[in-house]
Amino acid sequence: MANSLEEYEKKSIDGLLTDPFQVNTFLKLYDFMVEKAIPKYRKMAFENMLKSEKHHRDGDIIFIEGSQYSETEKQSASKITKVGKCGHFVVFPNKGDIKKIKELEKSADKKINDIFTYDKKTYYQTKVDIKTVQSGESVAAIASHVKKGSEQADVVAIDIQGNISRWDLIKGIREGCNKDYTKRIWLNWKGQWYQLTKDMIHSDYLEKTIK
Repeated sequence: MANSLEEYEKKSIDGLLTDPFQVNTFLKLYDFMVEKAIPKYRKMAFENMLKSEKHHRDGDIIFIEGSQYSETEKQSASKITKVGKCGHFVVFPNKGDIKKIKELEKSADKKINDIFTYDKKTYYQTKVDIKTVQSGESVAAIASHVKKGSEQADVVAIDIQGNISRWDLIKGIREGCNKDYTKRIWLNWKGQWYQLTKDMIHSDYLEKTIK
């Protein structure tokens, strides 16, 4: 970013700018959130983006104009808004924004429906890849969801939408979790979200917690 957060803060205090962060597009929000800003600045930037960027909303889900998504992804996103103590806002960027972000990240992934979540308390930004699991999916299929999602985003959100055995689920998550690039997994199992780290996955936490 062109200016430091300290400069933005001074401008805000001095009243020189009504929008000290100049965050008026989703791409600028994405860039701003990479900075180590305090929650009140992240919240301000998020709200400024919503005032300027064309979008429509469905509760806590924001669809930037031109975003592409399936009904299944929309349903999973609605559930993701409930993750954590305070919940999250979920943003579906448009195709062009996702392409530019991938260029910035030097990512070869061609997926165009990544989402970004914003914790309602801290407004911390997280890139999330949604994976839905249907009835009858094998251990290998679940492991593949985890592996591929981990290559694309900081968090893999696994939404169980069918009848899967508890043991197959645990084994699939564990087999797909890669020690080098899996960061976190959000698991929706029987209507409850579990926020999992690699240490949890490779311990007996899953057996003790997921019932």
